[in-house]
Amino acid sequence: MDNELVPAHIHFVRWFIRIRWVAVLILIASNYIAKHILQITIQDISIYIFAVILFSLNILHTMVLRSAGKKESGKI
Repeated sequence: MDNELVPAHIHFVRWFIRIRWVAVLILIASNYIAKHILQITIQDISIYIFAVILFSLNILHTMVLRSAGKKESGKI
């Protein structure tokens, strides 16, 4: 990363994206553990749908963040 100053909201967005990646991993892992290891009956479709939504939001926000960075640095 360059040594230039980055606004605080950019750091917050990057942090939020990282937290969502962790949430997606935890959702999938806990769903697998509950269903296959602990033999707990759960409705896993809704959990997987939520994980896909979080995954999609992360991809979208990452693309928007990169696009904003390119516009700010004058590369576009």
